[in-house]
Amino acid sequence: MNNFIFGRYLPGHSWIHQMSPQSKLLLSFYFVIIIFFANNLISYGVLSALIIIVILMSGISVAYFLKGIKPLIWLIIFTVLLQILFSSGGHVLWHFGPFSITNESLVNGGFIFMRFLLIIMISTVLTLTTTPLAIADGVQTV
Repeated sequence: MNNFIFGRYLPGHSWIHQMSPQSKLLLSFYFVIIIFFANNLISYGVLSALIIIVILMSGISVAYFLKGIKPLIWLIIFTVLLQILFSSGGHVLWHFGPFSITNESLVNGGFIFMRFLLIIMISTVLTLTTTPLAIADGVQTV
């Protein structure tokens, strides 16, 4: 559990750290909404670039973020596998019993993977740069 960084606060003096908790909460909420509207590689590329810029602006290393995703990777993989194995539509690439993998299910699985990853990363930015008390106060005032 020492590798689980989600929910921890990491003190710092970056511009992201100094933003008001209400602003960070609202921007994170809007970012998550935008993630759900993304539906192609270009939009996921732009969102990924934005989150990397935000991570770099926070002054926290990208390696630290990736280390924090490690405990959640099994949940992400499980979710993506369910999407890939039980989706219908598209050209069947592989079929065995009730399971079939289609080109469309692979694309949807990739999109779900990216959504999951981006939501975890923006949430991690929020929790690493804002104290739990400030988040609670921010929720109360929003």
